[in-house]
Amino acid sequence: MKGPQRQFDKVHILRTLLILEKEKRVGRKELAKMLNLGEGSVRSILKDLMKKRYLKSTVVKDTTFLQKGRNLLQNYMALF
Repeated sequence: MKGPQRQFDKVHILRTLLILEKEKRVGRKELAKMLNLGEGSVRSILKDLMKKRYLKSTVVKDTTFLQKGRNLLQNYMALF
């Protein structure tokens, strides 16, 4: 049996990357407000981005872009 359906889409993932690139330090609660999502959805987005090695979380309010994450963001931005 599956868990609850995800409440976010690719746009939220892109916005997450853009916010983290700009803000550098932002907590999950703040990020959830910025994205108009629940904290669980934000946790899922961050967990997925870290699992795919786009981000690295080192301490509270400190998420670091890995080069792979910077490349992903640049590729997204090249589409516009």
